[in-house]
Amino acid sequence: MELNFEEIFENTSDLNPLKMSFIQDTGYFKDFVLLLCDISKRMTEEDTKDLLFNKLQLNRNTFNENQYYQSATELCVIYHVFRLNEENFSYEKVVRDDVDQKRGKQPECTTKTEEGFVFNVEAKSPERSKNQTLKTGINTIFVANIGRADTKDAAESQFNMLKNDLESCNDNLKVLSRKSDDNKLKDYLYSAGEKFPPIANENEVNVLFVSLDTICEIQGYVNFLFFNKGLFTKSPFADIEKYTNVDMVIFTNSYYRQKNHDNINGCAWWLNDGFNFLTFNPHADFKRKEKALSYFASNISNFNKQIECYRVPATPETPQDLLDSFRISSFVKQKLEEQDNIFLFQKK
Repeated sequence: MELNFEEIFENTSDLNPLKMSFIQDTGYFKDFVLLLCDISKRMTEEDTKDLLFNKLQLNRNTFNENQYYQSATELCVIYHVFRLNEENFSYEKVVRDDVDQKRGKQPECTTKTEEGFVFNVEAKSPERSKNQTLKTGINTIFVANIGRADTKDAAESQFNMLKNDLESCNDNLKVLSRKSDDNKLKDYLYSAGEKFPPIANENEVNVLFVSLDTICEIQGYVNFLFFNKGLFTKSPFADIEKYTNVDMVIFTNSYYRQKNHDNINGCAWWLNDGFNFLTFNPHADFKRKEKALSYFASNISNFNKQIECYRVPATPETPQDLLDSFRISSFVKQKLEEQDNIFLFQKK
């Protein structure tokens, strides 16, 4: 499929990030073209047109920001999976025998590696209002409710304890509260569960990617899984049976890197240039799939082991569960950025 981007951009909204990058001659558009040349080899012409002209809104004089960034982050995930083994890569393929071959009930993509591992992958990113994106500086952290507290007073008490302890032990650190999005994550798990095979063999793994903004948002979503009736706890607030076939959930900062592509290190389209945090569903049969899961985990950059060993600076009286609920945010701010000079979000 031949594309004349000069002609396409003549009819594209000036707000479209790809058009802006094309005009400014920056790497964001150039990297996208390289990605497109690769991935379109395994997509039909109809799918390629749908990606470009509907999802990414090229050749369109209107612009929907939510739709663009949701599509762009999905594409980042798809490209990552594509690079595992492009010869056995399938785009938007139905993988359940009990689902009709029609759009809406298939994951983003599927691939089979040379080692015989099959990965079915779904990607999600929250829809946002204009004022929803949180602006965090080096010394500002937003914290949502840690799981589901029994009462509003309990939630406030929990937050205030965490805020006081962390601010007292970290000079210039500001801890602020934010709204919980745990129902969104529940919906993503339910939706992925409907698209993934209900029972998979030990070499087949179902992976849900959730593309997020700041490290504080990533921390909040991880907490929705593991704290106070979280989705991966023994007594979650949701129906376990609807997501037992989701083996792994990976949180990325792909939304942040897409939205701020002109102020990041590395490439906005490559997940391995960003921050990724891997979680495993205890309600799934993940132990039987250990080899396949380990293979997938080894092919995406992450700091899971380092975060597990990291000690959050706090007073000795601070409860361990509160420290754990803040571990990822603290690791990125205090360890990666301040100590190691590694910036996976904004440039220094």
